[in-house]
Amino acid sequence: MGELSWCLHNEARKEEFRRIVELASMYRDLYGIKWLDFGCKTGEMGEICRNRYSVQMFRVEVSEDYASRADALWGGGKSVRASIFSFLSGGHIFDVISSLETLEHIVNPWETVSAFRQALSPDGLLIVLVPSDHYFRLKYYVFKAFRLLFSKRFAESI
Repeated sequence: MGELSWCLHNEARKEEFRRIVELASMYRDLYGIKWLDFGCKTGEMGEICRNRYSVQMFRVEVSEDYASRADALWGGGKSVRASIFSFLSGGHIFDVISSLETLEHIVNPWETVSAFRQALSPDGLLIVLVPSDHYFRLKYYVFKAFRLLFSKRFAESI
């Protein structure tokens, strides 16, 4: 992804995160709470929460590249690179847990959601976003078209 494409994509993601945080603020007071962002990617949502609501943000990310980007954005601290089960086994309780476009990549999503529930405070808020099945169908056809395109080009170059 080129630099301009990355910037435009990043700004669109930040706007989506701002809307999600605003929606969460309609359901509970966010000032000073503990928030777990599972699959924090590059950390933009955490930055919004910290700057606007002084949220104590916990970031769990399994991708080393995403975790290092999130750490750079935050200027310190570390994203936890661990399974969600080992992280939650520490007895942490959170006021908000978010998992945005992450559960569809997990082998055991229902166990993960159950672990989230156990880690939520009694008045906690769970925010889960997963792509619709249309997304997966679109992705299938896009990859199929790319595979066909590249296989033809490769054959022509021989």
